[in-house]
Amino acid sequence: MSAADLHAKAFFEEAVDRGAVWLLRTDDDRGPGYARAGTASGEVALGVWSTERRAAKIASTVPAYAKYRAERVELADFLDRWIPELDQTSTTVGLNWSGPRAQGARVMTYAVVRGIRQRQWELDAPEREKRRKAEWGS
Repeated sequence: MSAADLHAKAFFEEAVDRGAVWLLRTDDDRGPGYARAGTASGEVALGVWSTERRAAKIASTVPAYAKYRAERVELADFLDRWIPELDQTSTTVGLNWSGPRAQGARVMTYAVVRGIRQRQWELDAPEREKRRKAEWGS
């Protein structure tokens, strides 16, 4: 498994377990802005982290994000408000970018939703098993 894959796996586990994600935000004369990165092909990704510590580390170690601060976004708000907006603008999501250049996995919005829902499903398994046993017997 690649480092980007490991960061993506950690993203889904930590974000669901904590019920929130973290963005890097800056405010200037044009208003609020969020950490984004582009590629030579024109793809744009919004950086999203699963913990405040991960996001703050990028802000403190990557010069391009030095003026940014970590901002918590509740997971439900991220799914209900942010994901549809990102999808409409064809913006991908950078999961737990790390390192001196803030690099890592970039995924489509549907993959973010799928990963979050999968983790929620995993966490709900014991409760589903209890209900199944109660309904159908051991």
